[in-house]
Amino acid sequence: MFENVGEKIKSFATILTVLGILGSFIGMILVWVAKLGFLLGLVVLVVGVISSYISNCFIYAFGELVDNSHQIAI
Repeated sequence: MFENVGEKIKSFATILTVLGILGSFIGMILVWVAKLGFLLGLVVLVVGVISSYISNCFIYAFGELVDNSHQIAI
């Protein structure tokens, strides 16, 4: 359970990024279905994708730090 923690954190970050991007697409479609505006749907998509990517870069970087510190300790 506690082996290869860095790899698990990086996998978790990748999964969260994909889920965030899919959530942005779903949000865009919901905005379009609710007829709140085409431009607003695009804004939801772009902001959602960018924020998902940037926030999960930090989680992935933490996984890299854990992985590298484990390699140094060996």
